[in-house]
Amino acid sequence: MVTLKPTNFCLSIHTRKMSQNRVFPSRPPHIWLEALAGITLREAHHEKQAFDAVSLKMCSMPNLIYIRTALMLALFMSVLACQPSPTDQDAKFSIERQNPPTLVDPTAFGYSQVVTVNNGKLVFIAGQGPTNAEGKAVGRGDLKEQTRQAVDNILAALEAVGAGPQNIVYTRINVVDYEPKKLMQMASELARLKADGELAQASVFVGVESLIVPGTLIEIETVAAIP
Repeated sequence: MVTLKPTNFCLSIHTRKMSQNRVFPSRPPHIWLEALAGITLREAHHEKQAFDAVSLKMCSMPNLIYIRTALMLALFMSVLACQPSPTDQDAKFSIERQNPPTLVDPTAFGYSQVVTVNNGKLVFIAGQGPTNAEGKAVGRGDLKEQTRQAVDNILAALEAVGAGPQNIVYTRINVVDYEPKKLMQMASELARLKADGELAQASVFVGVESLIVPGTLIEIETVAAIP
Protein backbone atom coordinates (compact mmCIF):
# COMPACT_ATOMS: atom_id res chain seq x y z
CA MET A 1 0.00 0.00 0.00
CA VAL A 2 1.18 3.55 -0.74
CA THR A 3 0.77 6.41 1.71
CA LEU A 4 1.06 9.80 0.03
CA LYS A 5 1.99 13.07 1.70
CA PRO A 6 2.12 16.54 0.09
CA THR A 7 5.90 16.39 -0.42
CA ASN A 8 6.82 12.72 -0.58
CA PHE A 9 5.51 9.17 -0.30
CA CYS A 10 6.48 5.59 0.41
CA LEU A 11 5.93 2.74 -2.03
CA SER A 12 4.90 -0.70 -0.80
CA ILE A 13 5.39 -3.65 -3.20
CA HIS A 14 4.02 -7.12 -2.55
CA THR A 15 3.71 -10.19 -4.74
CA ARG A 16 2.27 -13.65 -4.29
CA LYS A 17 5.78 -15.05 -4.10
CA MET A 18 6.97 -12.77 -1.26
CA SER A 19 6.38 -13.57 2.42
CA GLN A 20 6.38 -9.93 3.45
CA ASN A 21 6.13 -6.50 1.94
CA ARG A 22 9.25 -4.59 0.98
CA VAL A 23 8.95 -0.89 1.78
CA PHE A 24 11.06 1.47 -0.28
CA PRO A 25 12.36 4.64 1.42
CA SER A 26 10.61 7.92 0.90
CA ARG A 27 11.50 9.51 -2.42
CA PRO A 28 10.56 12.76 -4.15
CA PRO A 29 7.46 12.27 -6.36
CA HIS A 30 9.33 12.55 -9.66
CA ILE A 31 11.25 9.32 -8.89
CA TRP A 32 8.04 7.29 -9.14
CA LEU A 33 6.37 9.11 -12.08
CA GLU A 34 7.12 6.30 -14.49
CA ALA A 35 5.56 3.70 -12.18
CA LEU A 36 2.52 5.83 -11.48
CA ALA A 37 1.89 6.43 -15.20
CA GLY A 38 0.92 2.77 -15.68
CA ILE A 39 -1.55 2.59 -12.77
CA THR A 40 -5.19 3.62 -13.21
CA LEU A 41 -7.01 5.58 -10.55
CA ARG A 42 -9.53 2.75 -10.13
CA GLU A 43 -6.77 0.29 -9.31
CA ALA A 44 -5.16 2.80 -6.97
CA HIS A 45 -8.30 2.91 -4.74
CA HIS A 46 -8.61 -0.86 -4.24
CA GLU A 47 -7.33 -1.76 -0.79
CA LYS A 48 -5.80 -5.13 0.15
CA GLN A 49 -5.60 -6.28 -3.49
CA ALA A 50 -2.46 -8.27 -4.38
CA PHE A 51 -0.76 -7.70 -7.74
CA ASP A 52 2.22 -9.40 -9.37
CA ALA A 53 3.42 -5.84 -10.02
CA VAL A 54 2.95 -2.61 -8.07
CA SER A 55 -0.19 -2.02 -5.97
CA LEU A 56 -0.93 1.55 -5.00
CA LYS A 57 -3.46 3.24 -2.78
CA MET A 58 -4.17 6.90 -3.04
CA CYS A 59 -5.07 8.34 0.32
CA SER A 60 -6.77 11.58 -0.66
CA MET A 61 -8.08 13.52 -3.65
CA PRO A 62 -5.47 16.33 -3.18
CA ASN A 63 -2.77 13.71 -3.65
CA LEU A 64 -4.39 12.56 -6.91
CA ILE A 65 -4.40 16.13 -8.17
CA TYR A 66 -0.77 16.52 -7.13
CA ILE A 67 0.31 13.39 -9.03
CA ARG A 68 -1.65 14.34 -12.15
CA THR A 69 -0.09 17.81 -12.12
CA ALA A 70 3.38 16.31 -11.77
CA LEU A 71 2.76 13.96 -14.71
CA MET A 72 1.49 16.81 -16.89
CA LEU A 73 4.55 18.89 -15.97
CA ALA A 74 6.89 16.02 -16.88
CA LEU A 75 5.14 15.64 -20.27
CA PHE A 76 5.36 19.38 -20.89
CA MET A 77 9.08 19.44 -20.10
CA SER A 78 9.75 16.49 -22.45
CA VAL A 79 7.96 18.32 -25.30
CA LEU A 80 10.07 21.43 -24.69
CA ALA A 81 13.24 19.34 -24.77
CA CYS A 82 12.38 18.16 -28.30
CA GLN A 83 12.06 21.68 -29.71
CA PRO A 84 15.04 22.97 -31.75
CA SER A 85 17.07 25.54 -29.89
CA PRO A 86 17.09 29.18 -31.07
CA THR A 87 20.74 28.71 -32.00
CA ASP A 88 19.85 25.89 -34.43
CA GLN A 89 16.96 27.84 -35.94
CA ASP A 90 19.01 31.01 -36.43
CA ALA A 91 22.10 29.27 -37.88
CA LYS A 92 22.88 30.49 -41.39
CA PHE A 93 24.53 28.86 -44.38
CA SER A 94 28.04 30.07 -45.15
CA ILE A 95 31.25 29.06 -46.90
CA GLU A 96 34.54 30.10 -45.33
CA ARG A 97 37.73 30.04 -47.39
CA GLN A 98 41.07 30.72 -45.75
CA ASN A 99 44.81 30.38 -46.04
CA PRO A 100 46.29 29.86 -42.57
CA PRO A 101 49.59 31.64 -41.91
CA THR A 102 51.14 28.26 -41.14
CA LEU A 103 50.71 27.27 -44.83
CA VAL A 104 51.96 28.83 -48.04
CA ASP A 105 49.52 31.34 -49.54
CA PRO A 106 48.34 29.88 -52.91
CA THR A 107 46.08 32.79 -53.88
CA ALA A 108 48.26 33.65 -56.88
CA PHE A 109 47.79 30.10 -58.14
CA GLY A 110 43.99 30.28 -57.98
CA TYR A 111 43.02 28.14 -55.00
CA SER A 112 42.64 28.19 -51.20
CA GLN A 113 44.16 25.89 -48.61
CA VAL A 114 41.08 25.41 -46.40
CA VAL A 115 37.34 25.64 -47.10
CA THR A 116 34.65 25.17 -44.45
CA VAL A 117 30.90 24.76 -45.09
CA ASN A 118 28.51 25.81 -42.32
CA ASN A 119 24.89 24.60 -42.18
CA GLY A 120 24.67 23.53 -45.83
CA LYS A 121 24.61 20.47 -48.06
CA LEU A 122 27.18 19.33 -50.58
CA VAL A 123 26.63 18.95 -54.33
CA PHE A 124 28.91 16.59 -56.24
CA ILE A 125 29.23 17.26 -59.95
CA ALA A 126 30.53 14.54 -62.24
CA GLY A 127 33.79 15.12 -64.09
CA GLN A 128 33.19 17.58 -66.94
CA GLY A 129 35.20 17.60 -70.16
CA PRO A 130 34.88 19.08 -73.67
CA THR A 131 31.55 17.40 -74.54
CA ASN A 132 28.65 19.80 -75.20
CA ALA A 133 24.93 19.32 -74.49
CA GLU A 134 24.49 17.60 -77.88
CA GLY A 135 27.14 15.04 -77.00
CA LYS A 136 29.68 16.39 -79.46
CA ALA A 137 33.38 16.79 -78.60
CA VAL A 138 34.60 20.38 -78.73
CA GLY A 139 38.12 21.74 -79.40
CA ARG A 140 39.94 18.63 -80.50
CA GLY A 141 43.64 19.14 -79.75
CA ASP A 142 42.97 22.60 -78.22
CA LEU A 143 43.39 22.62 -74.42
CA LYS A 144 42.05 26.13 -73.95
CA GLU A 145 38.88 25.44 -75.94
CA GLN A 146 38.32 22.16 -74.14
CA THR A 147 38.73 23.95 -70.81
CA ARG A 148 36.15 26.53 -71.86
CA GLN A 149 33.61 23.81 -72.63
CA ALA A 150 34.33 21.96 -69.38
CA VAL A 151 33.77 25.18 -67.39
CA ASP A 152 30.55 25.88 -69.32
CA ASN A 153 29.31 22.42 -68.35
CA ILE A 154 30.14 22.99 -64.68
CA LEU A 155 28.34 26.33 -64.60
CA ALA A 156 25.29 24.74 -66.22
CA ALA A 157 25.28 21.99 -63.59
CA LEU A 158 25.54 24.57 -60.81
CA GLU A 159 22.68 26.58 -62.28
CA ALA A 160 20.51 23.46 -62.23
CA VAL A 161 20.69 23.44 -58.41
CA GLY A 162 20.38 27.20 -57.99
CA ALA A 163 24.10 27.74 -57.45
CA GLY A 164 27.03 29.50 -59.08
CA PRO A 165 30.81 29.93 -58.81
CA GLN A 166 30.39 31.34 -55.30
CA ASN A 167 29.16 27.90 -54.18
CA ILE A 168 32.18 25.91 -55.38
CA VAL A 169 34.28 24.52 -52.52
CA TYR A 170 36.58 22.06 -54.30
CA THR A 171 37.84 21.17 -57.77
CA ARG A 172 40.10 18.44 -59.07
CA ILE A 173 41.53 19.26 -62.49
CA ASN A 174 42.81 16.31 -64.47
CA VAL A 175 45.05 17.24 -67.41
CA VAL A 176 46.58 14.83 -69.91
CA ASP A 177 50.38 15.05 -70.00
CA TYR A 178 50.37 18.03 -67.66
CA GLU A 179 53.29 20.45 -67.57
CA PRO A 180 53.42 23.94 -66.01
CA LYS A 181 53.17 25.85 -69.29
CA LYS A 182 49.74 24.30 -69.91
CA LEU A 183 48.41 26.17 -66.89
CA MET A 184 48.69 29.42 -68.84
CA GLN A 185 46.46 27.98 -71.56
CA MET A 186 43.75 27.14 -69.02
CA ALA A 187 44.05 30.04 -66.57
CA SER A 188 41.56 32.49 -68.07
CA GLU A 189 38.83 29.84 -68.37
CA LEU A 190 39.44 28.35 -64.93
CA ALA A 191 39.11 31.86 -63.46
CA ARG A 192 35.41 31.71 -64.34
CA LEU A 193 34.97 29.16 -61.54
CA LYS A 194 35.87 31.79 -58.95
CA ALA A 195 33.39 34.40 -57.72
CA ASP A 196 34.53 38.02 -57.96
CA GLY A 197 35.91 39.44 -54.73
CA GLU A 198 36.18 36.06 -53.01
CA LEU A 199 38.96 33.60 -52.40
CA ALA A 200 38.99 30.60 -54.71
CA GLN A 201 37.98 27.07 -53.81
CA ALA A 202 40.33 24.37 -52.59
CA SER A 203 41.79 22.65 -55.65
CA VAL A 204 44.31 20.19 -57.01
CA PHE A 205 45.87 19.69 -60.45
CA VAL A 206 46.59 16.12 -61.50
CA GLY A 207 48.62 15.09 -64.51
CA VAL A 208 47.24 11.91 -66.09
CA GLU A 209 48.30 9.69 -68.96
CA SER A 210 44.89 9.70 -70.62
CA LEU A 211 41.16 10.16 -70.00
CA ILE A 212 38.27 7.86 -70.86
CA VAL A 213 37.12 9.64 -74.04
CA PRO A 214 39.80 9.61 -76.75
CA GLY A 215 41.05 13.10 -77.56
CA THR A 216 39.95 14.55 -74.20
CA LEU A 217 42.70 16.73 -72.73
CA ILE A 218 40.99 17.93 -69.52
CA GLU A 219 38.31 16.80 -67.07
CA ILE A 220 37.25 18.79 -64.01
CA GLU A 221 35.57 17.31 -60.93
CA THR A 222 33.62 19.77 -58.76
CA VAL A 223 32.12 19.87 -55.28
CA ALA A 224 29.79 22.75 -54.33
CA ALA A 225 27.76 23.67 -51.25
CA ILE A 226 24.23 25.09 -51.08
CA PRO A 227 21.85 26.01 -48.20
